[in-house]
Amino acid sequence: MTEQTETPKEDAAPVAAEVTARLNGEEHRFSCAAGDTLLDAALDAGVPAPCSCCEGHCGTCMVQLVEGTVIMEGALALSRRDKARGLILACQAVPTAPKIVLEYDW
Repeated sequence: MTEQTETPKEDAAPVAAEVTARLNGEEHRFSCAAGDTLLDAALDAGVPAPCSCCEGHCGTCMVQLVEGTVIMEGALALSRRDKARGLILACQAVPTAPKIVLEYDW
């Protein structure tokens, strides 16, 4: 397992990313355009990523960020402990690194 990189500075710019997501025992690979959320990119690629409110309130799309960095505008469903453990909300997370690895089966 790769160490999670540090959280980017708040002025970090969104970038296009190649994403690997482990979900339900399967590995999915897809691209995420600069400025798109990881959830939107996953759903556009046909990945059955869990989601509900898509606004950062419910936590259904919570996922472990294994590699890479993201910025999130809203993450109300995440506690400080969740954030410290490297959990993110895919509906709010926009990549700031060209390679992202996500683990849904945490």
